[in-house]
Amino acid sequence: MSLRGKVICLTEELQKLYQIIPDCETRGHVYALKTASGKYHPFLPVDTAAAIWMDERFRRRDLQVTARTFPSTDFIEVIKLQSWRDGKLYDLYYFCDICYISSHKPGPCECCQEPVEFRETPAEENNP
Repeated sequence: MSLRGKVICLTEELQKLYQIIPDCETRGHVYALKTASGKYHPFLPVDTAAAIWMDERFRRRDLQVTARTFPSTDFIEVIKLQSWRDGKLYDLYYFCDICYISSHKPGPCECCQEPVEFRETPAEENNP
């Protein structure tokens, strides 16, 4: 499934709507994708979605999320994260120039342990 929207903290969003008292500082954020239709799709906290929690740049973009859904729930498992900018689709990932490998989360390269670099490249460049 492919979904487009913005990342929001579901707890903070529910505070605005229903006056709940969030405790994100202690318990962490509950991130979800909010679509243009107002539907919320909470992200499962899996490795392929780690960048959403670890890198604010993902939370500031208009995202297209390729995801797996599950019966009877709105939770999504991220397969691929992309962004929309100026009407064009971009792939979001991290890259190690030393080992020439990509990763879906920031931190050290799994091979050489050097830091990986954030990349945002036009989707058509990566899919000939």
